[in-house]
Amino acid sequence: MKSSQNPLNRPVYSSQLEKKWQNLKYCFSLDPKRSDRISSLELCTVGVDFLKSHHASPAKISRFEDSCYQMLQNAIDHYPENIFWDLQYLITAFANAHLEKKGTEYEALIHELLTGYGVRSKIKFQFLHDFIYGFDWARWVADDPKTRSHVPPFGLPFLHYMANRKAEILQLIAVNHCEYPDLSRNNRPRNRYKFDRSPPAETRMLRFLAKNHLLPLKAWNPNSQGRWAIHPTKLRNNLANLECHQSR
Repeated sequence: MKSSQNPLNRPVYSSQLEKKWQNLKYCFSLDPKRSDRISSLELCTVGVDFLKSHHASPAKISRFEDSCYQMLQNAIDHYPENIFWDLQYLITAFANAHLEKKGTEYEALIHELLTGYGVRSKIKFQFLHDFIYGFDWARWVADDPKTRSHVPPFGLPFLHYMANRKAEILQLIAVNHCEYPDLSRNNRPRNRYKFDRSPPAETRMLRFLAKNHLLPLKAWNPNSQGRWAIHPTKLRNNLANLECHQSR
C-alpha cells in the first residue's frame, strides 16, 4: 500500500476503482430499505464525512481517502465473489482510527486480513460476510465476554486476534488438518461450516437474518451496536437445517 509521501492520483484512481466495482457480479446491501447497488465512492464518502464532522485536517482526510480507496481495491481483488458490501461501519471505524492517530496500525491490519483470508490466499474464504456483519467478532466476544464485550466490532484487539488466528489457520493448512485441509490443488473456496454457502444459499440466509434483525452487526449503519450474544453459528446451522427439512 502506498504511503502518505506517495499519494494516489485520486480522481483517476477513484474512477478506475468505481468501474471495477460496478463490474462486480454482486454488489448489494443487506439494508432492508434499499435494493440498489453500492458504490465505492459512496463507501469512501462515509468515512470522509465522519472526519469532516470531527473537524479533521485536510491532510488527514486526504491520507484517509488514499487508504480507503486502496482498502476497497484489496477487498474486490481478494473477494470478487462477495455478495453484500455494507462496509459503512468498518469504514467509519477506519476513519476513527485515523482521527485517533492509529490509522497506520489499522491500515496494516486490514490489509493483512483482506489479503490473508481471501480467495488468493491459502485460506481461500469466498465471502467477507462473516467479517463485516460481525459473525467473527460475536464468536470472539462470546469466548470471553468478561474481558471482550467492551471491544466494538473492528476494534484493534479484535483485529489483532484475527491476524493471529490467520497464522494459526495457516499452520493447520500446512499439515493438511481435517478442520482446515490444504485446498491448493483445487479452485474451490473454503467452507468450514456444515451448511451450504453457495451464492444462492448465502443470499437467502443473510437476507433472512437481516430482515428479522438477527445479524450480529447491521453494518450498513455506522452507528449500529454490535450484538455478540446471539450465537451466530448455531443460529445459521439451525436455519439451514430448517430450510433443508422444508425443501423435502
